[in-house]
Amino acid sequence: MVIFLLLIITGCVYTNYLINFTDNSSDNGSIDPTADIINPSLVPVTNDSQYGPMKYRLVYIRDNIATAKNLEKVESVMVRAKNAGYNGVVFSNHNLEALDSASDNYKKNLDAVKNKADELGLALYPCVLTVGYANAILSHDPNQIEGLPVKDALFVVSHGQANLVSDPDISLPGGNFESAVSNRFVGWDSQEKPGYYTFADSSIKHAGSQSMRIDAKGGVNRIFKTVDVAPYRQYHLSFWMKTQDITNPDAVVPTVKGENGMMLAFQTPAVASTQDWTEYDIVFNSLNNSRVTISLGTWNDVQGKVWFDDASLAEIGLTNVIRRADCPLVVESEDGIVYTEGVDYKSVTDPLLGEVPDPGFYSIYHPSPPIILTSNSRIREGERLRVSFYSAISTDHGMVSVSLTSPEAQAIFRNQIIDVKDALHPSGYFINYDEIRVGNWEASDKPRTQGQLLANSIRSNYNLIRSVSPGTTIFVWNDMFDPYVNAVDNYYLCNGSVDGSYEGLARDMVIVNWNYNDKTYMNSLKFWSGRGNPMILAGYYDGLGLPIGQWLNDASNSGVNVAGAMYTTWDYNYTDLEEFANEAWGGAK
Repeated sequence: MVIFLLLIITGCVYTNYLINFTDNSSDNGSIDPTADIINPSLVPVTNDSQYGPMKYRLVYIRDNIATAKNLEKVESVMVRAKNAGYNGVVFSNHNLEALDSASDNYKKNLDAVKNKADELGLALYPCVLTVGYANAILSHDPNQIEGLPVKDALFVVSHGQANLVSDPDISLPGGNFESAVSNRFVGWDSQEKPGYYTFADSSIKHAGSQSMRIDAKGGVNRIFKTVDVAPYRQYHLSFWMKTQDITNPDAVVPTVKGENGMMLAFQTPAVASTQDWTEYDIVFNSLNNSRVTISLGTWNDVQGKVWFDDASLAEIGLTNVIRRADCPLVVESEDGIVYTEGVDYKSVTDPLLGEVPDPGFYSIYHPSPPIILTSNSRIREGERLRVSFYSAISTDHGMVSVSLTSPEAQAIFRNQIIDVKDALHPSGYFINYDEIRVGNWEASDKPRTQGQLLANSIRSNYNLIRSVSPGTTIFVWNDMFDPYVNAVDNYYLCNGSVDGSYEGLARDMVIVNWNYNDKTYMNSLKFWSGRGNPMILAGYYDGLGLPIGQWLNDASNSGVNVAGAMYTTWDYNYTDLEEFANEAWGGAK
């Protein structure tokens, strides 16, 4: 999510903002734990608005300005924002992550955005380092994706090449849904409400004589199977699905859980409300589990009909294998002889890694490349090999994370900051650390937790920006550093707790807080206030009606200082831009 631009005060004369927030980092970027925490109750309050100082009055704009039409839309929002009293724009677009390969037309339009911001007196804050939605960053080098380890997969040599053999042998009994007794399918362990919401349907099927139909009426309707697997192996779940009049397609999601209930698969199928038979692929790593439980069906809040058919499960090999130094590939015999790449077998790559459908995007599943022996290989025909490697993984609708420890990735980060500085000379940068859902599995990541890895990474990139653009304002989303949002245990496919990630944040970094969860938002406010970081409340969220005025009022009544507010839309909905400004700071200044 996100981006930043901001700050040029117009109209009224403002008192100097609160306090001089200083960076208590040492030269190597570490945070001094003995530094004084700023007490927000001691910060003087001005009369810029009824809720206190509004130094940052921002609007978030995310758009691809490659076309004249989109550029016109962006400039129109900027003009409206200026007239409503905003003083900065946070600008987000994937092309900012790859300006070295952006078109000349895009660069020309980016110049136009900068010129419009200067003309209106709006500070411009570009989003950079989008490491959780990292497709554009990974277009530079798809091997910089964060991976999961595969250990000791069995490959057997035949006719000069080695291919994976499932170990143990694995299948999904009953996956073809051909056998059922009173609508209860044979081969599955359990099924919710057979004959009421789940049915054997012989009139509509993908293949064979019947399928499983779900008549969804708002409840949870699934079928389950537990299977034996090997730890740290890569598996492919495939199935066919048809839908009719589904009200909430994103809730038609298969699940794969480990023995302790941990979710292992987070890929969300792209499902239409009504569609014909479509094949879906889910790839997951078993991690430390010897058994996994698979479910197919619907979750809550779904109305309509869904059919499933021809589901299968198989172990897979080198699909999306990552090749870089800190993700080693090891090929050895079962008696411990380690074979040499380039001597015993040819270089191993997956030519489709990070190339489907475009550079920086990863297909969930495709056939695995083989290991091809050289002419003078020590590996014998029929030999059983054990192969360990790292494979790329995605979550949701193709979301991927870039490595936070790879030196090559760090070089890409530095080049991006330099390119953005040269193109925009911005007032600051918005570090887009957000929804980082895979991490801390690579050899170079140990022995940290995911929280420690994130702390080290944000500290390093804070220092990177300071070295390229000294004195600029630096913003960051709260969620990956907030113990009341994502800085928690068991966060997606992160190895180790994310807690403690906030230790890497310098005290002068501006926290952009979008946590307006009814149960935890006050905890977030007090947490960041207690750390002494300036804080902006990012309200709106596309018509959900989050009351920015109430949020600011609650903060004020609790002695929590807020440095500003940002109109935040993910769907390019600026209908309430002026109303938001009126509620947050009284509108035009």
